[in-house]
Amino acid sequence: MTVRGSAERGPYRCPCCGFITLSERGAFEICDVCYWEDDGQDEQDADEVHGGPNHDLSLRQARRNFAAIGACNEYCTQFVRAPRSEEHPDSGTRHGTGTLYSWP
Repeated sequence: MTVRGSAERGPYRCPCCGFITLSERGAFEICDVCYWEDDGQDEQDADEVHGGPNHDLSLRQARRNFAAIGACNEYCTQFVRAPRSEEHPDSGTRHGTGTLYSWP
């Protein structure tokens, strides 16, 4: 697991879509907004393909896919939902562990 940050309590931002949808980081929880399975991959290794639950996707590619099609990959578009109002991150606010991210 590569999550960095403090020991704050959730909820946490999804490392893929950035919405506050995860109750824990790195626990293989699936984000309902983008369908990324949080395996602990974080900004410092966003270009690496870890395999595992996200198969052949790097975190950076999953972010690009989310920006383009609304899901981490084309096969997951049927499973995602729109973010709820409380899941939108406040501008410039850190939520849970990890860093503020740069999405495409």
